[in-house]
Amino acid sequence: MFPTSSSPAVHSLAATNETFAALVALQERVLQIMSDDLSLQPSKHHAPLSLHGQQEQGQVGDTSKSVVGALLTSWTASDDPKDSKVRWVSASSVANTTMSFGTTRLMGWVSNQLRCPHYVLELGLMGPETVQCSLSLYQRSDLVLDLEYLETFYDTAVPGLVSSYNEIYNRCLKRQLPSSGGWMHYQVPQCDMKPVLANSISYTMPAKADDVADFAACAEDVARLWTHMLKNSSCDEAKPSSRHQIDAYDARLVDVVLKDPGNAIAVRMFGEDNTKQLLNATVGLF
Repeated sequence: MFPTSSSPAVHSLAATNETFAALVALQERVLQIMSDDLSLQPSKHHAPLSLHGQQEQGQVGDTSKSVVGALLTSWTASDDPKDSKVRWVSASSVANTTMSFGTTRLMGWVSNQLRCPHYVLELGLMGPETVQCSLSLYQRSDLVLDLEYLETFYDTAVPGLVSSYNEIYNRCLKRQLPSSGGWMHYQVPQCDMKPVLANSISYTMPAKADDVADFAACAEDVARLWTHMLKNSSCDEAKPSSRHQIDAYDARLVDVVLKDPGNAIAVRMFGEDNTKQLLNATVGLF
């Protein structure tokens, strides 16, 4: 089902590091859930994007020997994307094999005709012993004032299928106890980014199979919850009078992705132009 493309560095790190392989596998499982439930398919108009950076000594010009690389695939609905509930889904991976560093990001962007949150899953191998994971349903309304929105999308379970987002959030909170794994909740240092990620499930944890598996179960549950929301939403539920607010929230998330200080790492790996291309594809800007 996945587009045929390659990034030697991403594949090499996954082949030699079980933790990064588990993060990549989680991203693929979530993408499979979305594809199965929402009839998504690889974008017909945008081929997979592969970037190659630094190469092994003595292997200049041989991209198969790149020690840093990135891979991004994009997905749309099987019908006309303009009429779809899903505007864009991007799945990307970045790896530096010499540093045992690798990240993945999956973003599910919803049409502005719907009020549903976007789905965001970011996973990172931050060296041989630490994993950083962030999962969220990015809101498109005020979670403090719009209690109906909060209850509908964050405090409603799907009987027989999955818990509510709030229950999943609370499930992870318990993992902060030393006896339950000692996960460490983290928040970005930048003031302007804190409100955007305020309701995310974000933790740093040991690079152990059990910890990754437990977080993976949460990410898959939220993916099932997200697809259920979309399937049961009406494409005309976002009234014209509220779409300017939805567009404003969407623009704010795009701004966070494009201006994230962490993008400087990608610039060092791939250069300004390639990094811009990668980020634009992530948010569906062409």
